[in-house]
Amino acid sequence: MIDPYNSAIEYLLRETTTRVEKYASSGNESARVDALDQCLKLSRALEKPKDAVLKLSLSPVLFMAVKVGHDLEIFSRLVKSGPATAKELAVTQNADPALLERILRTLASIGYVEERGTELYAPSPLSYEMTQRTTIGMMDSLFREWQRAITRAPEFLQIAGYRNPEDTRDESKDQLLLVDLGGGRGHGIAYFASRFPDAPGRLILEDLPPVIDCIKFGSKDRTSQA
Repeated sequence: MIDPYNSAIEYLLRETTTRVEKYASSGNESARVDALDQCLKLSRALEKPKDAVLKLSLSPVLFMAVKVGHDLEIFSRLVKSGPATAKELAVTQNADPALLERILRTLASIGYVEERGTELYAPSPLSYEMTQRTTIGMMDSLFREWQRAITRAPEFLQIAGYRNPEDTRDESKDQLLLVDLGGGRGHGIAYFASRFPDAPGRLILEDLPPVIDCIKFGSKDRTSQA
């Protein structure tokens, strides 16, 4: 008797192999996305449901570890100076090496750093990405401004009787429309404003203070700086 589970795995494996080979031969972006989507389908099929739930439950902890890793300059220091131990990374931040070791092991488990031998850590592709200004700004904003709201959402929805949050008042001009994180001098958000002048809502540009200070906004009634 044919096991339907094994048959599904074999089918997904064939499809994954085909799509990965297609991307490898073409280098096409759409082929890359298609191959990645198929790899995820195969991964979900192989993963036990209990493990999938546990992974989702631990995601806030992983996000926290990435934020702490950034705050401790782990990514920038590994990218700049190469492999280091937890003790070496802890020195300049006056941090507890034991804590650094735990954070580094967590980061290694999700690919944000690479573990090289005993207690030695090196930069990974994700480490390099975590040194990019736009990525850092997005991560910081999500952690500081959205994480609390997401955590409290179940409680809020329960109190509200699980009704869809709606505002029947006509306050569209005061509502937030777009936030451009790490948007530099605002060229992108300025283009959006010129392209969609009638779209209701405020446009927010977020970047480092020295960058924001040298910007001159032509339409302050709609664009805010942060």
